[in-house]
Amino acid sequence: MRNKRIIIALLCILVMFVSAIPVSAVEGGPSITDVTNDPTYPTTSDEVNICATVTDISGVVGFPQIHITTTGFSGSFDMEDFSPVENKYCRDLSQGTMNTADGKVVVYFISAVDGEGNPNEVGPFSFTYDGAAPTASFTCTPTEGNEPLTVVCIVAELGVKHKI
Repeated sequence: MRNKRIIIALLCILVMFVSAIPVSAVEGGPSITDVTNDPTYPTTSDEVNICATVTDISGVVGFPQIHITTTGFSGSFDMEDFSPVENKYCRDLSQGTMNTADGKVVVYFISAVDGEGNPNEVGPFSFTYDGAAPTASFTCTPTEGNEPLTVVCIVAELGVKHKI
């Protein structure tokens, strides 16, 4: 009789534990987060590294994929398991593969399938190849006297002002 009560108590605990798992974690596709491209603003000679964190309670089947669309190119690639502990997957895109050009916009999505066969896709994400580094200009006021100096820096291509 005592063993029967212990078994029933353990079953109750198990049911409470399983019911605490969110339904979306079981039924939905894998979570795809922390999507990045490095460098953020690539030049036409840069290799671009795209990474994402992909997790799911039931595991991830195969490798997540990156789907790319740009002028003169459209395709999908498997992402590689960059850090198994952190569930981080990455893919390098060479300038040769992407046929880079100044001003070329690359749009991409990331997709993955969990151990239950449920898919998920996130995006669009994008970056633009820039053939030259941004140029900065600055002004200082006042130009003479004992007043505090104010420096305003402007990154010309981005139109961003910073006051120092």
